[in-house]
Amino acid sequence: MDTHASAENFIFGNGKSYQWDIGVASGQTGNIKFQSAKSKGSFSLPTNWQVKFSDISGKPRTYNAYFSCIKGLRILWLDDRPFAKAN
Repeated sequence: MDTHASAENFIFGNGKSYQWDIGVASGQTGNIKFQSAKSKGSFSLPTNWQVKFSDISGKPRTYNAYFSCIKGLRILWLDDRPFAKAN
């Protein structure tokens, strides 16, 4: 049986700075391998619904962004898949 788990974190700072890290565990049960990566840089907002980061895993990356709200809490969702295009 193969297993995969990951955790990704963004910390936003002053002056449009950020820190990013990811931890991944994957492999067959009993032989799990662990990997991690981290970076930091600056971010910009090309549109109201996108965040562009200067360095994620060694290259710039743009994420689609939106909020979900529940009582007393807001969740920022970041998705690096492009929006679907109509044919």
